[in-house]
Amino acid sequence: MVSEVSPLDDQPATDALPPDHTLALLIRRSKSPEGAGDLLADGTPARAAAWLASCLDAWRRSPHSDAPPHAISQVLTLLRNLCALGAPSAIAIVDSGAVASAGAAAHLAASRPVRPDREGWLLRVCAQFLGNCATASPEGAASVWRRCFPDVFESLATAGEAGIEPLCMALTACCRASRRCCLDLCGESGRGILDAAAGGLEFGGGAREWLAMLVGHIGYCEGLLGEVVGTSGDSSGPSAASPDLKLLRVLALPDLFEWVPRRGLSAQIVLKSLNALSCLTQRLAAECGEAKGGPYAPERLELVLQCLRGGTGFDGLQGMGEEAGGDPVSALCADSGLLECLVGCLRSLEPIQLPGRACPGQGPVPAVGEGQMGSERIGWETIPRMASQTCQDCEESEVGGRRGREEGMGGEGRCGGEGAAGGFPRKQPYRGYRTDVVAVLANSMYRRPEVQRAVMGLGGLPLLLNQCRLDDASPMVNEWALWAVRNMCEGSAEAREFISGLQLQTVVDLPELAERGIKIEVDRDTGKLKVVKRESDSC
Repeated sequence: MVSEVSPLDDQPATDALPPDHTLALLIRRSKSPEGAGDLLADGTPARAAAWLASCLDAWRRSPHSDAPPHAISQVLTLLRNLCALGAPSAIAIVDSGAVASAGAAAHLAASRPVRPDREGWLLRVCAQFLGNCATASPEGAASVWRRCFPDVFESLATAGEAGIEPLCMALTACCRASRRCCLDLCGESGRGILDAAAGGLEFGGGAREWLAMLVGHIGYCEGLLGEVVGTSGDSSGPSAASPDLKLLRVLALPDLFEWVPRRGLSAQIVLKSLNALSCLTQRLAAECGEAKGGPYAPERLELVLQCLRGGTGFDGLQGMGEEAGGDPVSALCADSGLLECLVGCLRSLEPIQLPGRACPGQGPVPAVGEGQMGSERIGWETIPRMASQTCQDCEESEVGGRRGREEGMGGEGRCGGEGAAGGFPRKQPYRGYRTDVVAVLANSMYRRPEVQRAVMGLGGLPLLLNQCRLDDASPMVNEWALWAVRNMCEGSAEAREFISGLQLQTVVDLPELAERGIKIEVDRDTGKLKVVKRESDSC
């Protein structure tokens, strides 16, 4: 809850406005629980609502006067502080009609040139009042939404940094109170408001936290992530600041799940959201590989993979019991085609190059079915199944999914399409791409034996072992690859046997060693590496 005294200096009162000294005294009393309780008991909310209506009339009659907006700000400050007292106070204020008057004041202020010390401050206090009112009780949230969506919220968004935090607070309270509010925000009338709220990411602090709560709730608690980011959006759009890109940046916050309440999460709903991210990943990876996605496809792919990193790494999902629907990440890996896509992305990438030169001696990665890797069929039937959660993109890709399986990607991905069968990027489309792909695989396999076996069956182990090296273009890929191999070995005896059976094949003769007159050889007796002096040409 927000509670602070307005910085405005006292202004002379008019006949239609309450005296400044009276409002200042009431505001001081409203800052303490005891004083606010006394004000609530003596009917101050109704009196303040009447003052607010009088101030609005005065402002309409004298649009160039500074006294009415100052008085409105003071009255709203009083009502805001009283809302912070709790549900009884908020209900009394809602019944007084103050919410409608606050919305009218915001409209009036936004329609004029916004001065920071007048209209700007009024918009901020108005947003804070509505935020406190919506947070205090379900009745307050319903009243705020009914009176303020969409016009008043659009007006409040013009308050900039000062108004974004309380705006996000009010939106979050309303969305938690009713799914209808979430659907409205994701609809045509609400996209502009959601886009403006996403601007809070650049302000940090409380605005960032409330924004994370808002988008996290809509995306993961209500299962509307696909609607938030637009799973059928156009990556070739002309603007890097399109709404889905702004909101993807919010969803990609590394600490987003700290603001998503674990209590009451439904695995079915979370699975729907993760499936939307899986569909986007497969589509954008194919677009980047075939250079069809436009200039912003790589950034969208980066953000979507980072969303999946957070989703697959959220320990609260793995801890879901059968009563909540089971582990959605295991179901995602079984049904969405995500594993096939990620393994295909790694297989398509050029080998990691040593800094400054090509890496001699790095042969091709063994294909699925070679050596010890292709002997066992993928154990998809062991992964717990969940009700299918499809999007339009998934339903339209059935032919592509079958084609992907026929061409060796395996699995039963609903979003197989171009991603499973088409060309993935051979070069990294952005810095850190290899790391993100490996990280999603690593998180998905953590303590999930079914997923570990599935990645093994796709030939993922040798691919991951080949990522265990430094890559200037993907910092931390070595660490994530080691984590992935560790997770795979934890629950897979086959993976441990495969690694224990690896033998040294050859030693790379590096130019730097030749310049120093030394080379590395394998000791035939011990099988270990040893440094020896290079023989001269004359010998």
